[in-house]
This record gives sequence, structure tokens and C-alpha cells, in this order.
Amino acid sequence: MEDVHQKQVELVNIAEKCGFHSKEVQRMQILLSRSLNFALLAVRKTTLNSESRTPGVDVDNKIIRASSSEQEKLTMVKEIQKLAVSATYKNEPVKNVQITLANGKTRTVGIPTIKDRCLQSLINLILEPLVECRSDNHNYGYRKHRSAKHALGYLLKYSRFNVEDKYVLYADIKGFFDNISHDWLLTNLPLPGIHKKVLEKWMKANMFSREGVHDRELDTPQEGIISPTIINFTLNGLEKVIENSTSTVTKSKLKAKGLRSMVKINLGVVTVRYADDFVVTARSKYLIKTFIMPEIEKFLKNRGLELSKEKTKIITLKEGLDFLGYTFKYQEQWKVREHFFKERIGRDGIALYPQKKKVYNIITKLRKIFRKSSNDTAYTLIFKLNPILRG
Repeated sequence: MEDVHQKQVELVNIAEKCGFHSKEVQRMQILLSRSLNFALLAVRKTTLNSESRTPGVDVDNKIIRASSSEQEKLTMVKEIQKLAVSATYKNEPVKNVQITLANGKTRTVGIPTIKDRCLQSLINLILEPLVECRSDNHNYGYRKHRSAKHALGYLLKYSRFNVEDKYVLYADIKGFFDNISHDWLLTNLPLPGIHKKVLEKWMKANMFSREGVHDRELDTPQEGIISPTIINFTLNGLEKVIENSTSTVTKSKLKAKGLRSMVKINLGVVTVRYADDFVVTARSKYLIKTFIMPEIEKFLKNRGLELSKEKTKIITLKEGLDFLGYTFKYQEQWKVREHFFKERIGRDGIALYPQKKKVYNIITKLRKIFRKSSNDTAYTLIFKLNPILRG
């Protein structure tokens, strides 16, 4: 593990010195993809992942889990080492599964085979460090030592000043994985050509369902191990675009009362992103509509994406903002019995609490388990409850 981390740091240093798309970087990426340590770690990560219990269209003797023998795991390691640099690599179809969302709608999920997941994990090990070192400062999704709670904390910290003059843009990207530009991704990803060909095959993997095998035209492997890295790579730079969108406004200065010098206008523009969900705060709705949103739309259009007109909205914290399963809400007077504040109870402030709809969904799931488990032992009941309680 230490050797892998050291090589990743070395890869980043070469990229910063020679360029992220330089031949030196690509040469090293190919060498690392053939490395035994990288292949061992890729298989280990895949087998320890809880999703490895759900195979795709794998043949029984190709399913590798944490409980599999060392010999089976080594066989998989050797296989993905060859496939990573093979010009004749052919991926398996992904298993088509329908899942029900919280709003009652269904979504199609494709589950790759264990072998393809191991290979994705291997290529992700040589791509993720390059994406990480160029990530936006306030992107908290799928990054080490960062979580949704950090995103909520940062947003809460910068939302409590001048609440009355603050507006929030809640942005929702329409069909991120279905609409992302195939050509843009393959042109801009810092990967050697041989790995881009492998990625392209994952993008166009056939779907296997009860009706048989049929084509699909997704531009990214939505359900793959490499998907979070692709999300971050695609949206990196968005925070800088939003920051620069108001540069023409901040150039103008005002003379503050009692001061001889001129001071810049504080527009209160703050961007917080978690994967493909992000919010932007500003001092006025005019700033968001006139300066910020056009630049966001231009940035996304270049990548084949667009904002959802139905879900994207501009609101105030008095109306309440739902973000990452929590609600931000400002009130001038809170009731003491609600206990939102440790200090200044009963005065104005922003409260942060779980979304009522999310809480209700969890309670509904727990009720169903309790009703169906009346004859189960305590150990079995706890085993069923833990995944839901842990999220």
C-alpha cells in the first residue's frame, strides 16, 4: 500500500512538471497498470467492497469475493494485468437491474462483472491522483478525508452572515451520465490511448436483461468503480468559473463611511459541491441570473450537460434549502422547545436538520422489517437493521 501511494505521488509530480497529457505521464501510467502491487490493491479493493456480493453476468468460477482463495485472487490479478494493456480487450455485458427511487420512479442500473470491476479499480488507481490534485477546493464528494458533513458544515458557516440579503442557487444537472459528451471525455481525460479504448468499451457496454442482450448508449460507466472519479474530473474547474463570473462586478469599488480608501464589494458568492450536486450563494437574485447562471450553463454545455429546468431553483434560506439529505432554514424566531441552538435559544438563526421526507422513508423501511421479523432472533433483526441505520 505504501509503495502504491509513493508511486501515485511520483506520478503527480511528473504530471505537474511535464504536463498532465505528456508522454512521460502516459508512459508511467502504462507501467503502473502492469505493476503487481497496483493489481493486487485493485483486486483487494473490489473484493472488500460490499458490492462484490452482487455479481453481474459472471460465470460462477469467475466470481471473486473476500472469502475466495488466494489462488483465485492471484489468477484475477494476473488476468487484469494483461487486460490493462491489451489491444484486444473485450468487456462483458452489464446486468440490467431496475431500482425504485424515493420518489417512486424507477432507474436502470447496470452491474458490471467482477472482472471488469477489478480492471476499473486498477485504471482508477492511475487516474484518481491526477484528478484529485486538480480538484476544486470546496468539492467534498468522493474524496479522501472529505464527506457530506464537511460540505454541510462549510455551507452553514458561510450562510449565517447577512442571511436577509442572501440568495441560494440549487443546481441540478439533467441526466449527468446519460448526456455527458463522449468525445469531450475521451479527449480530455489524462490517460494513455490504450486505456481510453478500454474506457470507451465500458461506455458502450451492452445491457443484459430477461429480454436478452441489447445495446445501450451511456457515455460513462454510471455504476462502475471509476464513475466517481469521472464525475469529479468533469466538474473540476466549475468553482473557478463561478468565482470569475462576477469579476466585472467586483472590479467596481465603494468608499466606506469613515474610511479614506476604497473597499471592494463583498458579493457573498460561495460554491459548495458534492459530486454532481452543488449550491451557490450570492447577495442578490440578479447576480445569480445575470452573471453566475450563464457561465455555469456555458461550462456544462461544453461537456454536453445542462441544468434541469424543473429542479434548478433560486431560493432564500427563509424558504428552506434541501441539500444532501438535510434542510437549511432561517427564521427570525425559533421556539425554545425545538432545541436547535445551544446558545441564544429563541432568537434568529439558521437551523440544520434532516429532511422530513428522508426521515419518513427510513421509518417506513424500519417498520416493514419489524413487521416481517417478528419470529427472528435479536441477532438476525440487528443484521437487517444495521445497513439502514448506517445509511
